[in-house]
Amino acid sequence: GLVIATMPDIASGVLAVHFVIGYSPIWRAPDMHAVLQQLTSYGIGALLGVLPDFDILLAKKPDSVEELGGEHREISHHPLYTIPALSFLIASPLLGIFAPRWALIGVMALLAHYIDDSFDECGVQWLYPFSHNWYSFKRSGIQLLTPEEYAQNPPPALQEWLEKSFLRICRRSVGNMLYTLGAMLVVLI
Repeated sequence: GLVIATMPDIASGVLAVHFVIGYSPIWRAPDMHAVLQQLTSYGIGALLGVLPDFDILLAKKPDSVEELGGEHREISHHPLYTIPALSFLIASPLLGIFAPRWALIGVMALLAHYIDDSFDECGVQWLYPFSHNWYSFKRSGIQLLTPEEYAQNPPPALQEWLEKSFLRICRRSVGNMLYTLGAMLVVLI
């Protein structure tokens, strides 16, 4: 279930690499070295896409998001912190790494990840530290949850969330599968 849930984030990272670097489809690569370089780049993009969820992926027994030593989304889902920090780490001349294209890929992958997560019940703290509210996208518009409302209605246990959002046929699971398949087609064709 967790693999299915991360597929849109992986696809977003791969698409960011594909569009920023401007690769042609893998089958058109001139030689095996070019294929390996392209696959490595896609792998890095995929890792950037799932970066905000590494605390769940590395947890020993993540039955519930709350068992991770604090709220999962409070740790790694603050776009106003994580996006500039990642960009600085990737494209910092001070660190001897000057890769502005990879910084752009990181920004695109994280932004796509946070947008996807904003379709969950609880959403993302888009404006943290200026606002502690959680924002989620609903058919009726943007839903705002105050910290008090969030505490009264915490995210479900991980397995319950996976079953509700990904392991049954629903709008979210179908949309994510179509997005992932579309990303694969863009890369392959």
